Amino acid sequence: MFVACISMLAAMLIIVCDVVLRYGFHAPLTWVHDLIAYYLITGLFFPALAHATRNKEHIRVDLIYLHFTPQMKRLCDILINCAMAALVAYIIDLLIVRMLDEFRNDLVIAGFIEWPLWVMTALPLIGMMGFIARLIVDVLSDVSAFLHLGSPNADRTG
Repeated sequence: MFVACISMLAAMLIIVCDVVLRYGFHAPLTWVHDLIAYYLITGLFFPALAHATRNKEHIRVDLIYLHFTPQMKRLCDILINCAMAALVAYIIDLLIVRMLDEFRNDLVIAGFIEWPLWVMTALPLIGMMGFIARLIVDVLSDVSAFLHLGSPNADRTG
């Protein structure tokens, strides 16, 4: 979450500077939108995604899930996290192919500052790698707990 906090703080400070310069001195910063939209938003989203997954704060259909036995909860978590890991692995593959193409062809965003596209693709790639690592850790933890559910402290509250 530290990266997300720094990204949010940086975006807010840059926007405040841009507003002051734009309306106070009629000298806007032309690169602000590109920097925030293409780079800083990524720094906000992906660390929060892994954090929410780690703390079980993501969206879940609790109406049904809360009535499951501990074994069923673990089994559902294992199956959902495996499916998510497969989807994220596919997204990582797509991002790698795209990033390599952008890097080889030296593609940039047309504008006042020519931002390299491969960097813009690398940031979600890094975020997705962190997310898949979190999913794998959760699957391993849930499988271990599922296999040892009869042991003390193996139950989970949801």
